[in-house]
Amino acid sequence: MTHSFKPNVDSSFARLTRLLLFFIACSVAAASSQADVDTQSIVVDVEGIPQDFAFDDSGSWVFVQSLRKNGDDETSLVTRIRLTARGSETVDATLPFHVLGHQGISIEHRTNGPVWLWGSKGGKDGGREAIRFMYKPNQSISDVESYTLFDQRFMSKNVTMPKVCYGNQTLVVRGRTAPREQYIRIFNLEQLKRGGPGDYSNQFVAEWPLPEALLSDGNPVQGIACDDKYVYILAGRSEIDQPKKIYVMTLNGQVVRKNINVTIGRNIALFDGKGKFYEPEGISVRQLPRSDQTSAYIGVLSGTGDRKTFRLWNFPDFTH
Repeated sequence: MTHSFKPNVDSSFARLTRLLLFFIACSVAAASSQADVDTQSIVVDVEGIPQDFAFDDSGSWVFVQSLRKNGDDETSLVTRIRLTARGSETVDATLPFHVLGHQGISIEHRTNGPVWLWGSKGGKDGGREAIRFMYKPNQSISDVESYTLFDQRFMSKNVTMPKVCYGNQTLVVRGRTAPREQYIRIFNLEQLKRGGPGDYSNQFVAEWPLPEALLSDGNPVQGIACDDKYVYILAGRSEIDQPKKIYVMTLNGQVVRKNINVTIGRNIALFDGKGKFYEPEGISVRQLPRSDQTSAYIGVLSGTGDRKTFRLWNFPDFTH
């Protein structure tokens, strides 16, 4: 399935008006300086509904997790995309598979060799576990390592959304004891890899609750990113008039910064389809190519029906 900008309006005049406004918005963005983060986005094209993404060490590749639904049946796939100065190029993808949960993808940092990914475990009983698996294009993934990271106090109906922190030392996961009572746990990544699959639910380095204010107004957690100092948590609903939020927290759970009215990409989303859908889908820290700087990127899905566009918006302020 391809996602592209295709306005859906009722009259020729309305269509022309919306197109004119869209091109004006694009022209303003193009004329803005490179320091204006609202003008910096990457459009990526994947099959299914994008849910999360992760950059590799170089910042030149991004792996996107997307969802396919067929009635009550839900499968996920992972797409590998090359990033260039001209945009993005879809290179290959896994086949859809069930063991990867609804949302959450991350990559172990490496210099060469196979690509190892972490994801939420799928299935009705997978909400306390994360999985580790090798990226294999054009295959349905079945050979996975399962890690139990939450005990029986936590709900099995959950997606753990595991994130390998930039720096490759820490794994961050989300669990819940009730629908609106959610917790972050911090694990030593090397300990998990050395020990292999198993139960690590009592071996976390830190545990702390997500702030109630982050989850207010029914805001779901839509993405987690981290480096070796901070955890970045993205929350928000899909309605274009509803605020999106980002909290920056230490590895011990202290709030150091927050933005409770994130609007990045909204000006473009207003001209996608009917201009009503604006859903955050993932957050990731990227090593900027040819630079020693990192930057946070936020995924935004906008559009109407199956004509949606997925953009990765540069949001660097929160990694300084």
